[in-house]
Amino acid sequence: MNLSAKIAQSESLLRASLPRYRAPGFMCSFGKDSMVLLWILRRMGVDLPVVFYRDPWWPEKYAFAEQVIRECGLTAFDYAPIGVTLWEGEAIMAFTNHYQVGPLPHGILFLPKNILPPEPGRKFLCGLKDVLQRPTGNFNYPWDMMLVGHKSSDQDQIAGKIPLNVDLKQNSGLGPDLLFPLRHWTDADIWEYSRIFDVPQQPDRYDRATGTERPDKSVNSDYAHVCIACCDRRNKAPSVHCPKFNIEVSNVADRVAYHAPKFDYYGEAKPA
Repeated sequence: MNLSAKIAQSESLLRASLPRYRAPGFMCSFGKDSMVLLWILRRMGVDLPVVFYRDPWWPEKYAFAEQVIRECGLTAFDYAPIGVTLWEGEAIMAFTNHYQVGPLPHGILFLPKNILPPEPGRKFLCGLKDVLQRPTGNFNYPWDMMLVGHKSSDQDQIAGKIPLNVDLKQNSGLGPDLLFPLRHWTDADIWEYSRIFDVPQQPDRYDRATGTERPDKSVNSDYAHVCIACCDRRNKAPSVHCPKFNIEVSNVADRVAYHAPKFDYYGEAKPA
């Protein structure tokens, strides 16, 4: 399909699906795909509440998102996770915020974030004290369907290739259904749509000319500089050097929760 056909398909899916729900919303990260989906909704005259998950430590990573929220007059919700775990991904370590999106124990959204090691002169967090022991809490989640800007062409450093199996992931009331209007789009489609319809994209995160992410991740909300030396299970030494306090500390990786979520609506089929 060309881009015009993909736009028509996405709009048709939205028109057919949104009326079926009492309280739809938009899970928006304000990355490039979310911004295109936001612009599609605006051009259709659809105004939905936004759920925008923000970590509390790096306001500079969310400056562009806050600007869009303000200029577009969006209603944007955020809340604390019910817990945090580590994830040993395929190509990178991550910490995963567990957000309540329905009745427990099933109504949980697992939202991972890529971990970058500490760098000289750059603020970093202690994975054990700051991240894994961050404030948490339950949430009364009111939305019965969420739009998500996930594409089948996406490839993740944590989970690998993540092609979608469905347009609509139904969750039987155990959490919101998830609708993927951009399922059949590619990155090239995203950048072409952004050019044609003048979609704002975060300039210090993306290079529009090349359609790529900039190498500096300091304002990229998908990445976090976090020291996990004492809780990284890949390290088998009984003690490690702590760069925050400049002392030798015990390795507590065997006492830290790791979790690799399994998803049934995306991912490559495994050989039998």
